[in-house]
Amino acid sequence: MKYYLMVVVGDVEPEIKGPFFTTEERDAAAKAHRKQDPEMNDGVYTLDVDADSGVKVGAYAGGFFDDASFSTTCPRCGVDGELSVVEAVLATTGRTLKIDSSLSADGFEVPTNARDASTDDEVVRCNACKVNFPLSEVTL
Repeated sequence: MKYYLMVVVGDVEPEIKGPFFTTEERDAAAKAHRKQDPEMNDGVYTLDVDADSGVKVGAYAGGFFDDASFSTTCPRCGVDGELSVVEAVLATTGRTLKIDSSLSADGFEVPTNARDASTDDEVVRCNACKVNFPLSEVTL
């Protein structure tokens, strides 16, 4: 597998950067590019090339470019380590995705079938007090 970064300058002109040895290197290059483009004029996408499966272009998940971190303590009951993301809206389609992913200080995982889509309007559930609330309430 070869990993590339596709930058669509001004959302018009595509540029390919790479190859990178790992997805981590590619993701670091994506974040470095976004820092140089704070107005987000450029589209930034993953581009994976595999001899067997071909070319796959993907979008970065919601919040990827934010250096956000999350509290794992419920703002309602104060219990730590019992938060899960249970719902998110796919930004590209507006479809609500039901998930069950533990929330860590670094974020959460989305299902494999939605991994290349950004999400909005995430809902978190505290498994201790059984209350749902927006992810923004635990974003630091």
